[in-house]
Amino acid sequence: MWKPIITKLFPLNNHKSPKRGCNQKRSLRLETLETRTMFYADPLALSIPDTPSLVGEPKPVGPTAEVFLQQQIGKPTSQPKPSQIDLDVPQNTPTEIDPFANDGNLFPLGRPTPPNRYVPAPIGVFPDGSVRTIDPEIDPIVVQQMDGHGTGPIRETTHRPGIGTGAPVGTIAGTDPRLLEHMTLEENWKHGVGPVIQTTQSIEISPDNQHLDVAAIYDILENFGEFKDGNIADVTIHKPGALDSPLVQDQHFAIFTVKTLGDAPLNDPFWHLMNTLQLMINEPDVAVRLHNLPDEHEVFGVTLEKHMLVGARAWRVYEQDSGWIVIETEAWEQRNGIINDVAAEIAGRAAMEEIWTRYLTNVANKAATGEGRFHVLPKTTTVHPPGTKNPWKARADKYRNDLHLHSPLITR
Repeated sequence: MWKPIITKLFPLNNHKSPKRGCNQKRSLRLETLETRTMFYADPLALSIPDTPSLVGEPKPVGPTAEVFLQQQIGKPTSQPKPSQIDLDVPQNTPTEIDPFANDGNLFPLGRPTPPNRYVPAPIGVFPDGSVRTIDPEIDPIVVQQMDGHGTGPIRETTHRPGIGTGAPVGTIAGTDPRLLEHMTLEENWKHGVGPVIQTTQSIEISPDNQHLDVAAIYDILENFGEFKDGNIADVTIHKPGALDSPLVQDQHFAIFTVKTLGDAPLNDPFWHLMNTLQLMINEPDVAVRLHNLPDEHEVFGVTLEKHMLVGARAWRVYEQDSGWIVIETEAWEQRNGIINDVAAEIAGRAAMEEIWTRYLTNVANKAATGEGRFHVLPKTTTVHPPGTKNPWKARADKYRNDLHLHSPLITR
């Protein structure tokens, strides 16, 4: 028999026998296979226990369930065998899955507020040939004057870098991405726990001490000016600029951040400690959608997603018939989660009232002069009966629909 040349170097049969030595042929033997059944069990049989009958109970008419099933066995059917999913889900019953269903959850529900990240400033080519960045918060009046005098950037070249190869300003793609992210946040009305609580805090300024009129004070409220001075929380306002798309010109958001023990200077250690403890269940940043109402001199805010509160708050200024100016905040709110509902009775509500008392005081200091600049009115708190619906939800729905938030360009 012919063998390859390599067999001279390496023998193909290396089996050794104690009697005959090396290079002995090994006999082949065929092994028969066995059929084996693993993990076999009889088919499951449906067993229906006997229903206990009461004395004097009439016998049911027709065959029993067990007899009926025995009669149906063996009958042909054209319907396919249902899967386990079909058996678990009720048929012909519409099912609605709520990803944030609040059935007494301990912790607040909703999505966290997007973090404040770096966004590149728009870039444009100017008539002198230079390429320069443009402040995204540039005043629209300044832009109008620059365009009128031919000193502004060439609009066809102005774009926001960092989005692909750059997106033109004035479009959705070229809009501040932080604003677009906040536009996807949903109001958290369905997460409310506990009774609806109405609170009102006010400060009034006499005619002799008025330094600013109602319109000027409203401008402060609209931008939350004077909020941070000596307060136990910070606020960041996100609103469209002159270079953003016209479709988002009415979108305004306030991101509130509590001050904790890690913030310096530590002027209020007690409140900083309370804020630090509540971070065990709440987010450090919470978002509120703002609706500015200049005709009514009022700012209307609605809580979003994982805010620890559920409801709405208004900040307003008005002049009474007596000439006194009133700066006021009013809220209709519930809590997001059972823990927050319990914490509100301990210190949460007091912390929220402290924030708005300091804010109103700062605004009043800016708007009034002289001795006894203003008068702080007693705050009022009304706990409504369980089951009371928030009356301000209808206002929030109307304002939200007026903003056309359901545009196909802005999707979650």
